[in-house]
Amino acid sequence: MSASVGTAHTSILFSMVLRINPSRMVNMKKLTLSFLIVLFTLTSNVVWSADYNKGVTAYNIGDFTTALLEFKPLAEQGDDDAQFWLGRVYYNQKKYEEAAIALAEFNSIYPNDPRFQKTTLLIAEAAVNFAPKNQLCDILSQSLEFMVNPSEKFKKRINSLQLEKQCLTE
Repeated sequence: MSASVGTAHTSILFSMVLRINPSRMVNMKKLTLSFLIVLFTLTSNVVWSADYNKGVTAYNIGDFTTALLEFKPLAEQGDDDAQFWLGRVYYNQKKYEEAAIALAEFNSIYPNDPRFQKTTLLIAEAAVNFAPKNQLCDILSQSLEFMVNPSEKFKKRINSLQLEKQCLTE
């Protein structure tokens, strides 16, 4: 028996069990697929919004594992808020390299976001935990050099890190 005959027999048997003829099965498959597409389209915004809110709630109670699961897919789809929170989640999980990468990506994609200064400071804080001294000192000095109108708090914290890590030369 050839493979196509076997497949035909399986299809006929399947349709007999369901008491549906093969031509109606194709129509039902199309109908089911169409229904699922419409359902997904109508609910996709609600689902993503709920995921974001669930991520914020999880973050606020310190459930960083759940927050990561909620924010990561949203960030991968280009959600700026999720990208910001993703970096913060990594930071709080003490995954400093991942935090710096996520926050640097946020800064590169959204350079005019009002949280830019906050994310730059978090990148510097994260780098303290993993970067070799020469790279860390470069990151800290560049943070000051490239920040437009840095706040006093920002300047003080970067200067404090530079002193603490002995980056400033006399």
